[in-house]
Amino acid sequence: MLPNIDISNSLIYTLLLTNPVSTAAVYSQGDPSYEYFIGVKAIKVNERSISVNKSLLFIHSDGYGGTKISTVNLYTVLETSIYNALTKAFIKEANLTRVASVAPFGFCFASKNVGSTRVGPAVPSRQVLI
Repeated sequence: MLPNIDISNSLIYTLLLTNPVSTAAVYSQGDPSYEYFIGVKAIKVNERSISVNKSLLFIHSDGYGGTKISTVNLYTVLETSIYNALTKAFIKEANLTRVASVAPFGFCFASKNVGSTRVGPAVPSRQVLI
């Protein structure tokens, strides 16, 4: 970023959304959520969309659904049907040797046959379309 050069038009960003209904463990009726969400439209593995119930991806008027950004959870947490579809697609595309699971992970792979790229392990790409 050089002085006197505006790069703001080149930046890519994701719009943060709020849920009209609180997602906190304890809240008063009518309180909006203090957490942020993003508007996910689809999920892909190696450029192929996975089949998911799209109504789970957006926030409904009753506050159900949506894709929340969390600073509390150490790992990505997915609704069960989305998790199952994503792991099935990843396993199919990865062609890696599965090994015994190590909690909290449901699927683990042997690393000895995983190649490497300049940006990390050579595994199927995952994309969330917003």
